Amino acid sequence: MSRYRPYWDPTQISKQTTALGPFAVWLSWPQLITWGSVFYTFSLVMGPVERELGFSRAESSLGFSLALLADGLMAYAIGWLIDRGHERRVMTWGSVWVGACLFAHSFIDSLAGFYGVWLALGIGMSATLYAPVFAIVTRRFPNDFRRAIIIMTFLGGLASTVFFPLSSWLIQELGWRHALWVLALLQWLICWPLHAWLLRGATPGVDASQELVKTERYIDKPDVSYRMALPMAEELANALGVIEARDAKQQSSVIEGRLFAWLRTSSKKPQSEAAIPGCGNNECGHADEQASTRCDKCPGEAKQNRQQLLLLKFAGPNRPANCGHSEEGKKTH
Repeated sequence: MSRYRPYWDPTQISKQTTALGPFAVWLSWPQLITWGSVFYTFSLVMGPVERELGFSRAESSLGFSLALLADGLMAYAIGWLIDRGHERRVMTWGSVWVGACLFAHSFIDSLAGFYGVWLALGIGMSATLYAPVFAIVTRRFPNDFRRAIIIMTFLGGLASTVFFPLSSWLIQELGWRHALWVLALLQWLICWPLHAWLLRGATPGVDASQELVKTERYIDKPDVSYRMALPMAEELANALGVIEARDAKQQSSVIEGRLFAWLRTSSKKPQSEAAIPGCGNNECGHADEQASTRCDKCPGEAKQNRQQLLLLKFAGPNRPANCGHSEEGKKTH
């Protein structure tokens, strides 16, 4: 257990520096409670509410749909606040809001009140569930946010396992109205303090114009992986065009050979047209000295590079490789 202790050590969380492991683990507890007390409890409380207030299943289900609608509509505003460094206020007061809505839910006696409460809960969900917390860990740990998201989704995914039996027991023992009081207290006594403690020291937001400049620079000068992706995709498309009539096993061989040849040649400097004498089409691919064949649409002959030889070896003479010229009958290349 000692190897897992750093993930639970609260001393590694401070306003100045915060370790990813403890931060993600402790921030997962409010996720587990909020998902369980709002999202999963709805299906349990829906039956008693329908029987007591006389709602139909369609009427009660609409309440949850309204909550999801409010959640989606508030997403932009919540993201805007988090981007400007207000993450602590968003999630802290979001927990307070969710607790107040659950408490108010225990006093409803009409369909309009039911809809109003779930609309309000949708606003609280947008400030407390995965969307805001994923944005927060991405801002705080830009180089390792995936590990934090994995930790939180794993622990948050236990919400149904914990709260289905817990909420069911509370409803049976206390009734659905008083069960909601307990769930509201969980928001106020656990989620609210944890968000207030964990989310200290948020970095100030960056001006939107500065972010736009960074984006424009990135678009003008994409990184190496982006530049490599385009020719690789083109090579794969060319290979698929050559082997469209082949069987599955031979298709796999041609694709592997095509990409392998491209990776070998892409690390070298591109040859100029002068390096390929007698032909103005660098993409044609001509035979070498041992196998002297040529494309009748190109003006000259030249040595064929390894990429073309490898493709011809697998694909056969049915179509000239990379040349772009259609063949008639069985013209050799």
